[in-house]
Amino acid sequence: MLETVIKENTLKKVAERTKISERNLQKLVNREFGGLPRPQAFGFVAIIEREFGVDLSALREEMSHFYQNRPAQTGEPIFSREDLPSARRQGGGAGWAVLGIVLLLAGAGYYYYQNSVKQTPSKEAEISKALAEAERNMTATPSFTQAETEAQKVEAEAQESQNQAAAPAEPNTQEADDAKTKRASEPEPEPYVPLDPVIVEPTVKLWLGIIDLKTHKRRVKIIQRPFDIDSHGKKLLLTGHGRFEISDGEGNIIKLNDAKKHYFLIENGVLQEIDEGAFRRYNGGKGW
Repeated sequence: MLETVIKENTLKKVAERTKISERNLQKLVNREFGGLPRPQAFGFVAIIEREFGVDLSALREEMSHFYQNRPAQTGEPIFSREDLPSARRQGGGAGWAVLGIVLLLAGAGYYYYQNSVKQTPSKEAEISKALAEAERNMTATPSFTQAETEAQKVEAEAQESQNQAAAPAEPNTQEADDAKTKRASEPEPEPYVPLDPVIVEPTVKLWLGIIDLKTHKRRVKIIQRPFDIDSHGKKLLLTGHGRFEISDGEGNIIKLNDAKKHYFLIENGVLQEIDEGAFRRYNGGKGW
């Protein structure tokens, strides 16, 4: 039946609709259950049934038989990935900002060059004229002091003209500020990266509290079957007890069997268990 769903809709469209990666969908098709944690595999099947209105009981029976006969794996670690791929973390905004600054500076340089080329001949002509006038004055006037003063004056004017020609053109600070303000006001695009959902599989009835840290919206669910949580963005998760398994798209899995509350941080596809103090800090000092 899963093969029929994929044949009718293509693997890519099924992945986009369910938010399950093509890699993990292919594992289900190929019956490569060893590459999927048990709660994640059953959660994927539940999502596909819900989205496409199909019955995958046969596939679920195959998975149950596989996991029942699979040797128990203990001590599965919890991994917290600190550095996400740059395509997720930064987006493309910084590169465009740098390109805009380079183009702005190039335009200012071209403007200065054009103006300095146009003005240089006229400045040289003025300097030559002033030197010639000084030379005539020195020839016609017997006073050495007067001739020396004229020469010094001409030299000072020539030096001032050269300094003005060599001075860099001042950038238009208003235009630069306007461009900077415009770039700051434009939101950076967030590239779409399909992320597998976080899957919670309870042993008994389980209370869940979910907080979206971007919108501050809260949800409460009571579940008995595998339940998927959208792993995009940043969320907090609180459970009523610890009799459940939870896994994410990165392969991290946490198996619990106690009566205590548990706290989790979900950030861009990665699951991490945190303590109550960290939960309160993320939640503005509140426990729930």
